[in-house]
Amino acid sequence: MDLIRSGKVERIGMSSLKKYASVALVLYGNEFILLKRKERDDDPWSGDYCLPGGYAKGGENLMDTAIREFNEETGIETAYIQPVGALKHITPRRGIGIAVHPFIFRLKVKQDIHIGEEIEWGNFVNITEFHSVTDTERGPMLVKGQIIIWGLTYRILENFFSGNFFQETKDGNTEHVS
Repeated sequence: MDLIRSGKVERIGMSSLKKYASVALVLYGNEFILLKRKERDDDPWSGDYCLPGGYAKGGENLMDTAIREFNEETGIETAYIQPVGALKHITPRRGIGIAVHPFIFRLKVKQDIHIGEEIEWGNFVNITEFHSVTDTERGPMLVKGQIIIWGLTYRILENFFSGNFFQETKDGNTEHVS
């Protein structure tokens, strides 16, 4: 997991982008952690359901960003997560000059979520309880009651659950899994 841990997965060829961000797809059995962002004027994803994540700070590598943001937004100690792999970076369709790097983790022991100051709600959700719909404005989404996952988070989950991710091989290289 050295290449994945280094946070250098898929940063190649993105010099035109201004910012880098990471998200943590944290799995526990059939569940994953889903959050809802608080409403804020300065947040393009304000009020949306999302995975823990945020912008890289200074020289921070991308995996460290995902781990830091996971801890800040869920209150779960990072010792409880284990890296599993990474997905190819995604750029938001809003064209705001950012590359989002999803990292996949396994939660070793289920923990209580203590949401951070930017988060309105957080919980473990089971993907099998969602159904797919397509909205004429938002496009494809996953819905479970009042929870609507669309846009960037939908695309990340779609890539992961279709098996489209990278894992590190025994010799320290990464390989595409599909």
